[in-house]
Amino acid sequence: MLLPSRKSLAASPIKSDAAPAPRADINPQLTAFSLDYSSAMTAGGDAFQSLLSRLSSEFINVPAEVIGAKIEAGLRVLVEYAGVDRAVLGQMQPTGRLLITHCYAAPGFHHMPRIIMDEEFPWITAMLARGQTLRLCSPNDLPAHAISERHWMLQSGIGASLMIPFSVGGIPSCTIALESRQERQWPDEIIPKIRLAGEIFANALARQRAESTRRESEQRFRHLTDEAPVMVWMSGADKLCTYFNQLWLHFTGRPLERELGDGWADGVHPDDLQRCLEIYGRAFDARQNFEMEYRLRRFDGEFRSVLDIGMPRFDSDGTFEGYIGSCIDITDRKRAEVDLRKSEGRLRMLLESTNAIPWVADCQSWLFTYVGPQATRLLGYPVSAWHGKDFWTDHIYPDDRQAAIAYCQEHSQRDSDYEFDYRMIAADGRVVWIHDIVNVVKEGGAPRMLRGFMIDISQQKSADEELRALREQLVRVGRVSLMGEFAASIAHEVNQPLCAIVSNAMAAEQMLADKQFSPGDVYAAMRDISEDGRRASAVIAKMRNLFRQTPSTHAMVEMNELVRDVVALVHGEMVRRGIIINLELTGEPLVVSGDSVQLQQVILNLLTNGGEAMDAIPREQRELTLRSYNSNSTVTVAVKDVGVGIAKSASEHVFDPFFTTKTGGMGMGLAICKSILSAHEGRLWFERNEERGMTFLFSVPQRKKSES
Repeated sequence: MLLPSRKSLAASPIKSDAAPAPRADINPQLTAFSLDYSSAMTAGGDAFQSLLSRLSSEFINVPAEVIGAKIEAGLRVLVEYAGVDRAVLGQMQPTGRLLITHCYAAPGFHHMPRIIMDEEFPWITAMLARGQTLRLCSPNDLPAHAISERHWMLQSGIGASLMIPFSVGGIPSCTIALESRQERQWPDEIIPKIRLAGEIFANALARQRAESTRRESEQRFRHLTDEAPVMVWMSGADKLCTYFNQLWLHFTGRPLERELGDGWADGVHPDDLQRCLEIYGRAFDARQNFEMEYRLRRFDGEFRSVLDIGMPRFDSDGTFEGYIGSCIDITDRKRAEVDLRKSEGRLRMLLESTNAIPWVADCQSWLFTYVGPQATRLLGYPVSAWHGKDFWTDHIYPDDRQAAIAYCQEHSQRDSDYEFDYRMIAADGRVVWIHDIVNVVKEGGAPRMLRGFMIDISQQKSADEELRALREQLVRVGRVSLMGEFAASIAHEVNQPLCAIVSNAMAAEQMLADKQFSPGDVYAAMRDISEDGRRASAVIAKMRNLFRQTPSTHAMVEMNELVRDVVALVHGEMVRRGIIINLELTGEPLVVSGDSVQLQQVILNLLTNGGEAMDAIPREQRELTLRSYNSNSTVTVAVKDVGVGIAKSASEHVFDPFFTTKTGGMGMGLAICKSILSAHEGRLWFERNEERGMTFLFSVPQRKKSES
């Protein structure tokens, strides 16, 4: 082959000494063999065929690392056989370029460096790529446009060159070139012999490349598996394991040599080994994937549960090569699964042992997908009936159905958790109060599932109703008791118009008896009697309102009017006690929603307490101030006295039932007031005045005029 001229690569020369010293990686028999080979090629065809057979046998099962040395020895034989000065071998690279890799030169002739032929000799490379054999008997055989090739042959003293390309499996593999200083002919009979020897070299190189590729692939595979977060193993076609990655070895704490073959089975728990081998054997014989769990001893002696998944391996032509598999430690997962099952069992037992009904339902159809067994005890319907279409909506109490469904729809879209009360109809016709606690499960922001607990609150509702009735009765008793204290004042208020009526009636009677009257005088007397009767009737009506025994009803009332009515009712008693009442009421209407009688009782209690708190001070100093105002949509009424006040030690008990600082007091007045205001969503509190006395205040939510 030609030597490069201007673009020669600076590289280590290929060995081409005249009498090369034996190398450690070359079989010593090959050197002797190459000499016999040369003689046989010169002697005749039969001897040459014998040497080809021996040469071919030399390359069978030869290690890849010594193939290069054997090829160089073979190139020496070609030089001696053909009587040339140099033999060169170039290999086709994966990139498609031809690279000089091997060379042998006769003594006194220069060697060939590692060059890329495509760059130095484009015409020759193009011809060889087409599979053409080039017989150049002299530089004149080159075409005119092969300028680089002609220049180099003339300059480097090459008179003739024979170049033969080789392919393996239809893929270009290498090229062998024989070069001579002198111009010469290349007889036809030499080319087949060179081709036969070259094919041995080409096949050996192909095997070397395949082995190199396989080793690189194995190295990449081992690197990947060693970095993998799972244990990896491989077995051959004989069922014996041939590979374990580093994670497996780290897990077992054993060297690779002890795991290979069937050594790995020593680490399998004795109770699992037979089953494990049977699963592996059946899958192996059927060439099928398998998956199994078994216990494998870890480096610390603990047996850990592993999940082993294996699959068969086949090469490119479909030949079965064994199995590859991976293992993961699932001990913690299995323990978590056991704990989860136990937890779920305990939770189910807990849920089903309570009176509350656990349930799960679809958010769109209201269809129950799970209902606890308590449902049968609560309403009498079997659990299977609860799973029917529209069961929930059909069994809501008719008066509650529309409101309950609307509430559920609204809050399922808006909230993640909510609670509400409604009634359901039991199988025996009973009406059962339900408190439903609901959790909304959303996917992508949209509600998909509802789950919760239904609690029977029928007894609680009944108890609440009884408590409400008792509270109203207690409030009424409080009013009666309070009115008893004002009996004299009330009697005085009623007595005044009655006395006026009697006086006017007697005067009219006298005028009629004397027959000395004018119609105007009689009319005036009758008018006075009528007005006094209305006054007495108003007093009695106010008393009747306070004493009436009707259920509490809320309506829109004006707070200032309630204050004035109560003040008018107790005015006489306050005058008798020497108490001056000052009204500082706001000029705007203070509309609230409430029970007017109960709110009047609160005002009356606070006025009474304020008056009694001033019994110990001189009459001329006694003064009560009632003030009303609104702030932040809240109506507030304040009752201020100038009495003795409340001791700090008693402050935290002021609103407790049966707590009193008065001799003979029941201690229920302020407790009743607090209960009434709580039912009105209001509050009751007190403040100490700067000089003396106390101010008791209560507030309730204000309502707009339009709401009234």
